[in-house]
Amino acid sequence: MCIAGTQAQVGYTKRKGHYGKKPSVVAGNQLKRQFDVVQPNQAWVSEYT
Repeated sequence: MCIAGTQAQVGYTKRKGHYGKKPSVVAGNQLKRQFDVVQPNQAWVSEYT
């Protein structure tokens, strides 16, 4: 590391939050809680945690 001129990072600085920008775009509720579909590939849903 000395020959390469690099150093270990000790600790970290907290990044400042970016507040006050444009809000995220949220898609409208197209399904309107009608989960029973007549044909396959009519409604696709996903969930993430």
